Amino acid sequence: MFNKTQTKNTLLKMAFFRHKSVLKILLIGGLFHFLLLIFGWSQREGMAIMSYNAIAKNPQCHVGVVSTYPPSKCGVAEFSKEFVASLRANERFRANCTMEVLALSTGGTMRMRKEDEIVTRVWIENDYPSKVFWEISEYVNTHGFTHVILEHEFGLTPNVWQYVDFARWLHKNIELYTVVHSPKAYPSVIEMGVIRQLSKMSKFMVVMSWHAHYSFVHAYGIPKEKVLFIPHGIKEPQFRSSERPFFSAKVSALEPKLRSNNVDNHTSGSDLPFLNLQSSDIVVLSNGLIRSSKGLIRMIRNLPKILEKVPNLYFFIIGEEHPNTKSKHHYMESLLKYAASIGVSTHVVWINEYVTEQQLAKYFGRTDIYVTLFDEIVPVSGTLLTAMSYGLPVISTPYRFAVEILSNGTGIIVPYEDDTKFIESVIAMAKDMSLRRQMGKKAQAFVLQWKWNKVANQFASLILNRAFINRPSDRHVYFNPLGEHQDHYHRRDQYNNNRAAKGPKSQKVLIPYYPLTLDPFQHQPKYESFFSSPTWSPFAIRTFDEQLLRGVHESEPDVSIKHPGVYALYVDNFVQINCKIEQNTLLSMVGIKTHSRWIYVHDVYGIDYRDIPMPINWMKQNKSDGIEQMTINWDQKVVVVASINVKVHVQIVPSNGIAITFSEVNRFASPRGLLGDTLRCRYDESIACPKAKLNNLKWREWHIPSDHLFDHKAAGQHVISNNITTNILDLPVYDLSSSTFKPVPSTNHTLHFVIEGPLFTQDSIAKINRQMWLMLQRYPNINVLLKPTDDISIKDSEMYSSLDIYLAFCYFAAQPYDNSDQFLNSNALAVIFRHERLPNFQTPEWPPRYVYIHQQPWEFGAIPEKWLYPLQYKADELWVPFTYFKQAYTVNGINPDKISVIPQGVDYQRIDKINGKFDTNTSKTFKFLFVGKQSLQKGIDILLNVYRTTFTRKDDVTLILLLNNNTHEYAPELERTLQDPNAPELVVIRRSLSTYELSTLIRSCNVFVSPYRTESFGLTILEAMAAAKPVIVTRYGISNEFCTEHNAFFINADVTNCFVAPCGNRSIFGQSTRFQPQWSEPDIHGLARAMKLAYTDTALLKKKGGTGRDIARKHGWEKISALVIQRVYQLVKNKLGVEIESLKL
Repeated sequence: MFNKTQTKNTLLKMAFFRHKSVLKILLIGGLFHFLLLIFGWSQREGMAIMSYNAIAKNPQCHVGVVSTYPPSKCGVAEFSKEFVASLRANERFRANCTMEVLALSTGGTMRMRKEDEIVTRVWIENDYPSKVFWEISEYVNTHGFTHVILEHEFGLTPNVWQYVDFARWLHKNIELYTVVHSPKAYPSVIEMGVIRQLSKMSKFMVVMSWHAHYSFVHAYGIPKEKVLFIPHGIKEPQFRSSERPFFSAKVSALEPKLRSNNVDNHTSGSDLPFLNLQSSDIVVLSNGLIRSSKGLIRMIRNLPKILEKVPNLYFFIIGEEHPNTKSKHHYMESLLKYAASIGVSTHVVWINEYVTEQQLAKYFGRTDIYVTLFDEIVPVSGTLLTAMSYGLPVISTPYRFAVEILSNGTGIIVPYEDDTKFIESVIAMAKDMSLRRQMGKKAQAFVLQWKWNKVANQFASLILNRAFINRPSDRHVYFNPLGEHQDHYHRRDQYNNNRAAKGPKSQKVLIPYYPLTLDPFQHQPKYESFFSSPTWSPFAIRTFDEQLLRGVHESEPDVSIKHPGVYALYVDNFVQINCKIEQNTLLSMVGIKTHSRWIYVHDVYGIDYRDIPMPINWMKQNKSDGIEQMTINWDQKVVVVASINVKVHVQIVPSNGIAITFSEVNRFASPRGLLGDTLRCRYDESIACPKAKLNNLKWREWHIPSDHLFDHKAAGQHVISNNITTNILDLPVYDLSSSTFKPVPSTNHTLHFVIEGPLFTQDSIAKINRQMWLMLQRYPNINVLLKPTDDISIKDSEMYSSLDIYLAFCYFAAQPYDNSDQFLNSNALAVIFRHERLPNFQTPEWPPRYVYIHQQPWEFGAIPEKWLYPLQYKADELWVPFTYFKQAYTVNGINPDKISVIPQGVDYQRIDKINGKFDTNTSKTFKFLFVGKQSLQKGIDILLNVYRTTFTRKDDVTLILLLNNNTHEYAPELERTLQDPNAPELVVIRRSLSTYELSTLIRSCNVFVSPYRTESFGLTILEAMAAAKPVIVTRYGISNEFCTEHNAFFINADVTNCFVAPCGNRSIFGQSTRFQPQWSEPDIHGLARAMKLAYTDTALLKKKGGTGRDIARKHGWEKISALVIQRVYQLVKNKLGVEIESLKL
């Protein structure tokens, strides 16, 4: 009997012998194919691929590495060589992924074989945009790549924006990991812009030090969840510190070769130039590309004093000059001349070549002390890590990377420019072999945590955690920027990242990321509290570096304010603080701008704020705006803003302007501005990073040319490079703040939205027009043009009393409406939105493709006959805020299909957050509030009569009248009430209030009362409801659409014909109507009962106020804006046949 296994084996043997000829053919064919792979003959559409691809039987990912690569001679090329080899050797990666290298070179395009890999070498040209980078991205997009690792270093490409182009041209499904080798602690504006844009298009930004990690977050503004610390890999040294060989003293006898200048002491070649060194001689070594910031002068300068104590010490310099240094300055030649001049030339040896790894190991074997004396803030040093891996003790200046890793006895840090400390450290280490060995051993143990196999394992984990989720099915890009239609992307102010904007929704995966070494700053204070706080106040000006300026006068020309105006005082990624500096250096205005809010401080009109209208989905893409605290104490007139970088206090000082004080600052921040510049290099002062002195500040650099308090176009922060605009303040794309205001997108589907009507007053129509302007800023393809119909020469008392008016005026000044060719050309799409009290139906010169929207609330029922034809036949749509108005227009003959009801909006969130007190100048505790014109329409005559007959002077009640016009229509009756000694108290306010003051006045009262005969907006009623105040309103017209018995005290009213101004006999405002205009006559007894009930029943007031607040929330502008955009989208689509996708909700 045979079991199943025996039967199976027998059948296999029979099949084998029967078909052995076929098997032979298959074996020979398989062997031949295997040989093809081994010798790299497999090609893919003309581009070479890695020969080990066959190892991954079912590859889940295909990874491209874009970097310089040997035989290029630079640190990034060496890094990439070790990185690729280590990742290729990683078993998990090797089993699941394949990899190709696209090597950047300046020597021409070629393919080459190196060991068992084939590398495509790509020549980089100077053009921008770069056709070469487009071709690389196209190859990546069309050859099955799932991931790209981009090795970034400033200076590797001729144009810094070429890497950004490559990143944004990648297909949306390809995951990009950008490895940044040397991010600067104090980046330039352009460097900030490049890193930010790469971050927006990268899954992760990888940095190689914790300093760089914090610098990315605080100096560049990169979200911390996007920044990963994966250290620079360390290759296993050829020997450990305990087994370091000592090379013979006579390895190579070298006498200095003197050139004609008789000072050159350099050599090159494979021999080791050890000058007949004895075993007791001390060798100090520095290696790497040579440039002035390497600090070699410090060692040479101090050699005479060191040689007095250690005469057998020699300083070896290994490496070639940096190409830029060599061509411009001949830096080493000057150093060797200097060494000769001070008599130490025989103790300084320059090996002028790029040494091999084996040669460098031999040098390290004979080195006693390694020095790294950078004068710049170096974020990562591969040469330092390599020296530590060989167990060399290190003496270093306190540049950031050295401070990070040379701790706990792994090296000696000497202060910048402290030659005495440096000399003592070299002498002490040279004389103490046990100290050298102890430090070298600790240094080696520390850096060997970062061996290449461990670093590669972290990258493998990173890639493989994503490979199984986002395996792309479509590799094609959407456009060819260098084809027939040129790409204008590089000419825009902000990036329209195709891959970021259209990326697919994917499952979120928690990546198990564990850093190889712990964050050394995790438990250290990252914020400094100043002993003497930096400040700009009426009493002193003190900088971040504690310079005290007691006064600024014309006699001090370096620091005087010769041109009063608006200046940027402090600006970083998250917050900008501008101020208006007067001639006497007092601050009269301060504007604080974050990603999401404007805060306005005026020494006379107080504090105001507004949320910046954010682009659609911006907050989803940007989880944090960097702001940790933002509070306003309205009573004490203090603003406190704390970001992850700085904490600032702004306070109005009565009769002395405004004081700004900085109480904390993050040590990793890189702010700019008049005061911000003085923080620069506070923690890193050196020759290459001097502290900014106040008397050296360039005032023009930080002057805001427009004198607009929220502008951010000071020369020091706003840079245009290759027609790309970058700003220190990292701004969301396409919001109101994208430049001064958002740029006009250069596309035929830009919608020009003209708002025509009053803008610079405090009446309801102007408020609504301004709110319409603000909410439209959220949409990238809408360019708003303001066409004010009120006086643009507004008074300071009007412009500065309201933040909204100030912003609208500055916007209009920045881009005034005109009939420009851009607006009138045949490709322009336009929406004309007209909204004012008495309409304008004139047809100006408009572009051929336009939609005309007319918003016209009308509370008198009868419509002027002259309005009917243009509303019916000229306007594409009539907008009204209430159904009541739609019914009136319909009765007058307007087609109801042409009428859309867009409800009245209220700035609910803004009102809800204002909690200050308004000085009502009364001791009474219960307050009624009336806001409006002194007219019959508003019912002020009814209110005064009822109030005087219902209450007495003895009652704990007052009526506050905010009269917002200068008419005295009912002045006699008002005066009688004021002069009657038995009449209840009356407080009259006849001035225009700021938004803040109006909100605090409403909050300071108990009940809002509006016994109107007719009402067109009811905006103040809604504002009172938003402040949780119950309202007393006439049960007529608009109140029925947002008031109920649960939130309001209704006054019954009779509908009656209107025959007094502005009404006439079948006329209104002097224009004839088909019907007699109508309004209502409120019941005076009902008003009396409502006021008495409100005065006596506090529990009912609270209940109605809470309900009203909930109703007002539903009328918030964020909800109304959705309705507006929906109608605009539909109108443009229906009339013009154009769908603007960014408006499609």
